[in-house]
Amino acid sequence: MDNATEKENGVTRSITLNLNQTTQLVLPSTDNEISSPKLSEPRHLFSLQRELGPQQAPRWPAECQMAVATPKHILKCLSEREPYYQATGTEPEPSPWGDEVLKSGGDLVYCYIPESTAPYFTRSSTANGLAPADDNRFLVPDDSLIFESRFESGNLSKVFRITGNFYELHLRPDLYTSRHLQWFYFSIKNMQARTTYRFSIVNFAKADSLYLEGMKPLMYSEKRADTEGIGWTRCGTRIAYYRNDNVREGTNPTHTLSFTLEFPHSDDIVYLSYCYPYTYSHLQDRLLYTGKNDEERAQYCKIRLLCRSLAGNSVHVLTITSPSTDDSEKSGIVLTARVHPGETPSSWIMDGVLDFLTGPSACAQELREKFIFKIIPMLNPDGVIVGNTRCSLAARDLNRQYRVVSRECYPSVWHVKMLIRKLMEERPVAFYCDFHSHSRKHNVFIYGCEDKDLNEFPLIEQVFPLMMHKASNGKFDFENCKFVVQRAKEGTGRVVMKQLGVQYSYTLEASVCGTLTGSDSSLVQTHFSIQDYQEIGHIFCETLVNFFNPIPSRVARCISQLNVQMSRLNCGTRSRSNSFSPSPSRSPSLKSYLSASASPRSGPSPTISSNRIKPKDIAQRKRPKKLVRSLTLPSVDNALPVTVSFPSSSESEDKVSTAKIPSPKVKNQLLIDFQTKTPLVNGVFLRTHLPSAVHGRNVSTINRPDSLRGMQKKATESGLKGVKPKAQFTLQVVKDVNRMKSSSDSPPVTAQKTKQSQTTTTLPKKKSKKKHAKNLNANVKTELYRVGALSRVLNAMKK
Repeated sequence: MDNATEKENGVTRSITLNLNQTTQLVLPSTDNEISSPKLSEPRHLFSLQRELGPQQAPRWPAECQMAVATPKHILKCLSEREPYYQATGTEPEPSPWGDEVLKSGGDLVYCYIPESTAPYFTRSSTANGLAPADDNRFLVPDDSLIFESRFESGNLSKVFRITGNFYELHLRPDLYTSRHLQWFYFSIKNMQARTTYRFSIVNFAKADSLYLEGMKPLMYSEKRADTEGIGWTRCGTRIAYYRNDNVREGTNPTHTLSFTLEFPHSDDIVYLSYCYPYTYSHLQDRLLYTGKNDEERAQYCKIRLLCRSLAGNSVHVLTITSPSTDDSEKSGIVLTARVHPGETPSSWIMDGVLDFLTGPSACAQELREKFIFKIIPMLNPDGVIVGNTRCSLAARDLNRQYRVVSRECYPSVWHVKMLIRKLMEERPVAFYCDFHSHSRKHNVFIYGCEDKDLNEFPLIEQVFPLMMHKASNGKFDFENCKFVVQRAKEGTGRVVMKQLGVQYSYTLEASVCGTLTGSDSSLVQTHFSIQDYQEIGHIFCETLVNFFNPIPSRVARCISQLNVQMSRLNCGTRSRSNSFSPSPSRSPSLKSYLSASASPRSGPSPTISSNRIKPKDIAQRKRPKKLVRSLTLPSVDNALPVTVSFPSSSESEDKVSTAKIPSPKVKNQLLIDFQTKTPLVNGVFLRTHLPSAVHGRNVSTINRPDSLRGMQKKATESGLKGVKPKAQFTLQVVKDVNRMKSSSDSPPVTAQKTKQSQTTTTLPKKKSKKKHAKNLNANVKTELYRVGALSRVLNAMKK
């Protein structure tokens, strides 16, 4: 081989080595020819890469362990309805032991607490496999149950064995937080059939729970699923939910769920869960099946990547519409779910929505021809994978971050907002709904935003929930619907989307327990199954068809019915001036809706009684707080100062007749009115300070020091019952002090104790008994003494 050939082969080899580091360039494989590299064929933007495998492996925080593969469960439930648990009142309520049980002969049979070097998320990795499934760091007795939660969506922190068949369980809070203890999902092995076990989960956070109203835990037996084909069922007897007494100081109170259980088979693998699990892997299997194995449904659905979560997991967005119709005249509908990881019913409802929208029914075809659906089935995949209850790996509730512009901390929320804004530039977005589940209420209901701008149809936001209530066969409860937004909900998805311009913005809530109402007696007080949640998704889509029907008879009928009931019951008055009312919306009674006439009204709709606060009459208004002004004057012989307080001019409008206290006749009386202008006494301006608030005071008071105890006492409040003070203060002084002193033949008078007050107020007369006649000479001496005191005051003010 000559040098040229070796050189050419060297170039070929170097190109081949470089091509191994990229997927954008392709070199045709030829033996004796050198071909220049070329770009590969472009894929669809953000398309799901099917050639890389069936699905993307879930990414976990680096400190988490995944010892067991993601469990696979069948979806079939019992055909008969599962009723609520009826409490007998004799259920035991054992107190939690905690670590103290180890000193009393108990055992720690399971412990899994992710340990991180930092109290926040740092990095992630796929299936770590740091701990094998048979790794036992504890001395577990041979007859003890074996627990495990180190799998996708699992949550269990510690298990103590109190006695032979009594186990105390502790849940793990959301990662990087110390709160939100509700979701649990774990497996149990090494059990014996026909043996009663008691389980107490001792650190629930919420005081109010549906376990108090008959909710039962969920159980899944692998042997039962293989032999009978039945998956999740309700289980447990002697169920009690109560508050713990022995709570440490400075910590939040916790609550215990205690119940007994008998396993159907021995040596089985049984799962216990708070509600029906819906994992991230299950979602990916569902999307891949729709996009690859079902070609009929795949023609209506396109799967794209919206963004990556903090841990690097995919947040998918689905576009569902009819490809045979023009998209230019279609409106947009945005649906989201699973922003809270522990609310698994929202995913099952979304599963029913996807099944309906991609199905062959006439209603689905009508929706696809009218709308373009943008669906994000799982907004918080990180929280779902690690088994959180409410938060993401940013340790925040994502449903309160829609007003925060932070792409790095909350990527899924940020991209949803950008998706809607971009969609609104292309076409109107007519509808938005975020799917949730509720842990303290029954049935299905909706939270909405009242529309203050649509005066023609002021109740249009309540029509969709009412139509869904009528079509739900008792599963939907309109009485629990609310339409007045509280300030604590300003950061939620439905409120922010309403502010962005989406006309109909809702939050759909489905109970994790079941229903209390129903047209059929078999539906009353029964648990929801997976099929029930999927059926709610179907009902949701059917209601969309009726709500956006071009024939407005149904919508007009609902509005007329709402108007009639609100006018009749006088309980639907809403504050249209302030939608952020702290009080919940008051909805009419459910029976009244069902009994109202459903026929369309030919005449105008009845007006809705407005609850705007009418201005009250001036006489009925609450009077303002009384204000007083105070003037501090030095007392006799430089003793303690005398403080004179009197009402401000705000009370001067009250027309109340007052009588002045009689005072001795003194020449040249001077009236000082503090309301109109600054008083002038002997050429000196008396300055007064601003009023000070006095609560409940209705008379003028004069506080005297001990040196003036002999003077006349102030009028008591008992003698002034029903009399309002006048905002005016009168001082009687002698204008020419020196002339009065010179005209008096008597020597200077010393201070004497008399019943004459230093100042006189415009107060009503007070009847008093005269014990003896006053001497005229004593009165003159008193006036001279009083004039001397006021003269010193005026001289001090001049200086």
